Amino acid sequence: MTLYSKAFKVNIKKDNAYRIGSSNNEPYELVLNTYCYEHSNYYETLSIAIDNYASERRIAILGTMFTEDQESAILTDNDLIVLVDSALIVIDCHTLGLKANKELPEGVYFSIHDFDDGYIVYGELEIVKVSAAPEYNVEWAFSGADIFVTQDKSRPFEIKGDVVYLRDWNGQEYAVSRNGKEL
Repeated sequence: MTLYSKAFKVNIKKDNAYRIGSSNNEPYELVLNTYCYEHSNYYETLSIAIDNYASERRIAILGTMFTEDQESAILTDNDLIVLVDSALIVIDCHTLGLKANKELPEGVYFSIHDFDDGYIVYGELEIVKVSAAPEYNVEWAFSGADIFVTQDKSRPFEIKGDVVYLRDWNGQEYAVSRNGKEL
C-alpha cells in the first residue's frame, strides 16, 4: 500500500521475516510493539517506509495475525494513522513520534477510510466512526445481526457519499447514515 501527501510518500507492507530479538532483521529506526509481544507470540509486522522526497526512514509496527497492509492506513499532511488490531496508532512523519494510540471497541478490524470529517473503521462485528485529529474519539458504532463478512463474492462493506453500505454473513443488507443510524 502506498500513500502520498505533499510532504511524504509512505509505503506499507508486511515484513514476514521480522522476529523479535533477531539480529537478522531489516534495520528500523523505530519498532512499535504496543501490545508487548514476545519472541514466542504469533504476530505480524508492518514495515513502513516514510519518504520525505529527500530521505527515507523506516519503522515497524507489530500486531496480531489479523494485521493487514492494505487499506490499513491514512496519510494526512504530516500524520500517518495506522489501524493495528483494535487500535489507531498515529505517527508524526517528521519526527516518527507517537502522537496517539487510541483503542477501539474490542473486535477484529479490517480497514480505515476517510469519512465525514473523520474516519470509518470497518470491522467484523461493527463499524466505528472516529473523529479527526487530535482526539480520534469514537463517535458512534453500528453492528448488525451477524458478522460483516460474506459467504459469496459480494462486497460486505462499501462507502458511497455519506452512506455506509454493509452486508452480513446471512446476506442481510444495511445502509448507515453519517450519524450512525440505519436508513
